[in-house]
Amino acid sequence: MMKKRRSDSDVFGLSFLDIISCGFGAVVLLVLISDFAVNEEAMETKYDELSVQISKLANLKSDLMSISEGQKKKSSGVADTSEVNEMLAERLSSKETILENQLSELASMQVMLDSLVDDIATKKRASIRSTTAKRRVEEVGGIPVDSEYVVFIVDTSGSMKDIWNKVTRHIENIINIHPTVKGFQILNDNGEYLITAYKGKWITDTKKMRKNSIDLFKIWTAMSNSSPVEGIKEALKTYGKANQKLSIYVFGDDFSGGNFDQALNEINALNFNKITKSKIARIHAIEFSSPRSTNRFPILMRAVTEQNNGTFLSI
Repeated sequence: MMKKRRSDSDVFGLSFLDIISCGFGAVVLLVLISDFAVNEEAMETKYDELSVQISKLANLKSDLMSISEGQKKKSSGVADTSEVNEMLAERLSSKETILENQLSELASMQVMLDSLVDDIATKKRASIRSTTAKRRVEEVGGIPVDSEYVVFIVDTSGSMKDIWNKVTRHIENIINIHPTVKGFQILNDNGEYLITAYKGKWITDTKKMRKNSIDLFKIWTAMSNSSPVEGIKEALKTYGKANQKLSIYVFGDDFSGGNFDQALNEINALNFNKITKSKIARIHAIEFSSPRSTNRFPILMRAVTEQNNGTFLSI
């Protein structure tokens, strides 16, 4: 901290003015008590002149007091400014350190660019809301995101585990395009629950539960036989309600089941409201390409999504 500098002394200081004022006062007193051979008119004139001078001195004293106070504030301000400058310099140094760290992090983030571009492309294809267009264009596709509830059916076979990080990223992408839902659930393709404590229930949609679910999903060790039909049937039987908007997302790379028509008929029978003659849930599918994948998953799921108001995406 810089020391405050003493202000330069002024020869016309306040003490000097006090002496002058007292001197003029004494002169006035002498005039009043002395017996000069002057007339009364001359005395009154002299008194008036002295009064004017004293008034001027009083005004001058007041002005000098104001100037003195201003100088003190100015001197204090200089010191305060120095303190502020030192503080700002420290903050600037801290900011520079933070900036260097951020530049280092930016260099690391550059490595993730390719995967991020892939994620963005998926979001663009999967971010069409139901209010965007009155009629859905089949050639364009798009996934409406106005659902109140969401169920994820994920193939947990060995071939999918080989690309599990990629699967996890797209799970996060899909759930993030739904800003808020009343509940969500995650099952594997055989109908096993990620969080068994929530079996038959909805996981409440909060930031904490989304994060916890994704963290558990990353280390999920359940194995399956690459047959999404069982998971879809479990989701429709347990969560398919006529009075709620439900979307089911099926993630997989293969279909190990036998008869395509039988699987399709079983799904369509469960996903049908006999009263309203309409579908209970939208069923979407996301195909992943892995070293062991075949064309059986897209054959089945293209038909399922087409007949259940859904969208098929291939990644």
